[in-house]
Amino acid sequence: IGVPKLCRNLTVLLLGPRHVATQFVEWYGGCKMTNAALGTEACFTLVRSAPAPRLVQGQQALAAAGHVADVATSVPAMQDRFCVEEVVASEMRFAQVDFIHPPIIEGM
Repeated sequence: IGVPKLCRNLTVLLLGPRHVATQFVEWYGGCKMTNAALGTEACFTLVRSAPAPRLVQGQQALAAAGHVADVATSVPAMQDRFCVEEVVASEMRFAQVDFIHPPIIEGM
């Protein structure tokens, strides 16, 4: 029995301070995120498991985001502030979940 691709993965929007969301993603996946040092702190970041680490921004990120790109393109301010970070996770459970990581919000 085949499972449709959209049923295999959940997409979870993380809310709260960015550093807490980063710690959660790193704990959940047994991985290390790199985007904090690359100037993408102001971006909404789709974080997912992949065989090799990669960070893409702009139109490449929207093309790589799959079904999440529909949401990103429907919110004008989000289009310019969206990136995809693929991380190598040591936890198999991370392959089943994609996270949308929040940008830095003033005062948080």
